[in-house]
Amino acid sequence: FKGALRVARWAVLFAFFVSCLTWVPGNWTFTLTQGLAFSIVFLSIVFLTGMSGQISLCQASFAGIGAFTCGQLAGHFGVSVLVGILAGGALAGIAIALLAGVPQLSPMDNRLNDWATANNPVFNGPYADALSMIMFAVLVGFLYLVGREKLLAPKRGPAD
Repeated sequence: FKGALRVARWAVLFAFFVSCLTWVPGNWTFTLTQGLAFSIVFLSIVFLTGMSGQISLCQASFAGIGAFTCGQLAGHFGVSVLVGILAGGALAGIAIALLAGVPQLSPMDNRLNDWATANNPVFNGPYADALSMIMFAVLVGFLYLVGREKLLAPKRGPAD
């Protein structure tokens, strides 16, 4: 009985989203679609930070690669959005494979890693933890000032 209830719940949710295409005004369709796309991306962030305890924003860059590819193909080359989504996912996958695979194939990888570990005080040394905390504090301060619009604030005109 639980399985049938779960399937029914998903079916009602799916029917609601499909019906939104008929009764939601056109100017809200873009906003709802954008919200759905952001929710999918941020669910991956919740999975990383909540389940595994990692803080990583790399998946946002790959989602951006896929979205940019889809937008360019649909806007400039007349490709359907569905094909653009598939091509964007393929291009993001290629980018992931290159970024993850190429450095591991390099024969200089171990030598470069040994050099960075030996000569970089943030990675190794008696004050490594303090130096990394200083960098973290600078980043938090920067994000605080940007959030309070003290840095990188948009220019406001006389009407604002």
